[in-house]
Amino acid sequence: MRWPPLEERFWSKVEKTDSCWLWRGATRKFGYGRMKSNGHILVTHRISWEIHNGPIPKGLCVLHRCDNPACVNPAHLFLGTKSENNLDRDSKNRQAKDGRSGVRLHPECLLRGILNPMSKLTPSDVAEIRQRYASGETQTSIAKDFPVCQAHISKIVRKVWWH
Repeated sequence: MRWPPLEERFWSKVEKTDSCWLWRGATRKFGYGRMKSNGHILVTHRISWEIHNGPIPKGLCVLHRCDNPACVNPAHLFLGTKSENNLDRDSKNRQAKDGRSGVRLHPECLLRGILNPMSKLTPSDVAEIRQRYASGETQTSIAKDFPVCQAHISKIVRKVWWH
């Protein structure tokens, strides 16, 4: 099967509104759009910039004026250095504070268990894993029957994952 060209796939996932053009495809943490091309994961606001303005000079970032990570409207995008990106973030008070960062700052972005589309286990698998472990079976032997490693089994039986 041959994939349509990147630009065609890009536009099929864009919803244009009166202001932001919203990416409606796959996203990364915190809502930034992403697409796969030639084995690489690309962020969609950078794709939009390149479609409309050409290549991004080496070392530059594509920043959002609107601060909407899903926005791919080229009128809302501008180039800047990593330092300028950090200053822009800080001036808009979007930085993590008090030691909080990533999913601690945005826990809603972390999909756990059955809500995670990449999950390899079902709730009944988790129940079986816990039952087998409680019966004395080793984590290593349990892991052989499921598409996860022993470390995952450990986190499941300790209820670190799948609370």
